[in-house]
Amino acid sequence: TARVWDDAIDVCLTYSLGIFTTGWRLPNANEYSSIVNWGLTSLLNYAPFNYALGLISSTSNTSLKAVLYVPQTPTIQSANKSSSYRHFAVRTFTVTGTTLS
Repeated sequence: TARVWDDAIDVCLTYSLGIFTTGWRLPNANEYSSIVNWGLTSLLNYAPFNYALGLISSTSNTSLKAVLYVPQTPTIQSANKSSSYRHFAVRTFTVTGTTLS
């Protein structure tokens, strides 16, 4: 769903999936870059994403601007916080107690 930046932040903060009920947020630019498919023209046009543009957690140096990740180019651009863009939530996971052999 496309949302304005403030609403996207709020939705991500309240996201819950199974036992993972806290810690959700908008991704940063590095996280977006780590999931793009470099073999596609639109780098995030694959399931489950199918996105052209995406809001990220950073803001620009003005309170009226958000930062938008444009995976086709790929570039980071300034966007109006009052404009609606698609987004998704991410969460940091810590894996402990794993022994590999």
